[in-house]
Amino acid sequence: MRGFSLIELLVVFAIIAILIGSVFTVRNRVETYRIESDARSIHGLLQRYRAVAFSEKREFYVRFDDCTGSAVSSGSELCICEVGTGNTEKCIELYRQWNWKDASSEITISDRGTATQNSLYYDSEAKLDCVAVSLTRVRLGKWDGNDTCEVR
Repeated sequence: MRGFSLIELLVVFAIIAILIGSVFTVRNRVETYRIESDARSIHGLLQRYRAVAFSEKREFYVRFDDCTGSAVSSGSELCICEVGTGNTEKCIELYRQWNWKDASSEITISDRGTATQNSLYYDSEAKLDCVAVSLTRVRLGKWDGNDTCEVR
C-alpha cells in the first residue's frame, strides 16, 4: 500500500493547527507586554520629572515631539522639554502610537511638582494601557474606551 492513512493525515493536521494556534497566542502576549511596557515607561518618566521639577525648581512640558516642533496629537516618541529654554531633557521611544485624552496635547509640570490634568492611552486588551495625570499624581490604569482611564 502506498500513501498515508487517514490517522496519519489527521495527526499531521492536528500538529499544524496546534503550532499555528501557539504562534497567534505568543504574538498576542508580546503585543500586550509591549503596551504595558510603554505604559510603565511613560509612568516612570512622568514620576521622575515631577520629582526633578520639584527638587531643582524647574518647569517641564511633556509632548510627542523633540521640543523644537509643534505638538502633535499622537506619536511614538514622548519627550520631556524644559520650559523657557526648549531643551529636550529626555525622550523615550514607544512601541505604538499613544493618544492624548484632552486636546491640549501636552502635560505641563510646574516647579512645585504639580502637573496639568491629562491622560495618555492606547486602547487595547492589555491590563495597563493608559496613564492618568492629575494635579499631584501619576497613575497607571485601563482605558475604558469612553474618555476615562480607570486607575488600578
